[in-house]
Order: sequence, then C-alpha cells, then structure tokens
Amino acid sequence: MNEQLIGDLFAEATRRMTGSSSREFSEKFAQLIVAEMLKTCEEHPGWTGRMISEHIKQHFGVEE
Repeated sequence: MNEQLIGDLFAEATRRMTGSSSREFSEKFAQLIVAEMLKTCEEHPGWTGRMISEHIKQHFGVEE
C-alpha cells in the first residue's frame, strides 16, 4: 500500500472534518479516495478499464 498517499488523504480528511463524527470522517476519507481514482479516469479517457485498474493499483500500491 502506498503509505504516503493514504497518509496524505487521511490527513486531508482529518483537516476538513475536525470535530466531526467518525461516520462523517469515514465518508470524507472514502470520498477523497474515490476522487483520487477518478483523476486517473479523467486524465486517460482512452484507456480501457483494465489499463485504468492497473494504474490505480500502482498508484495506491495495491498488490495482489
């Protein structure tokens, strides 16, 4: 897992949601993760689903 990226997204959610409930924080953290993945789709509109999924795996450091 890309510890730096996850840490950065977690810190951003923390910054935006200070004082919020854990559910609200979890939702914001999930939104930030999805937004990060959507950037790949928007930056590479001609890529196939497989190409995008491979890039997202690399970006997040997901190993199968």
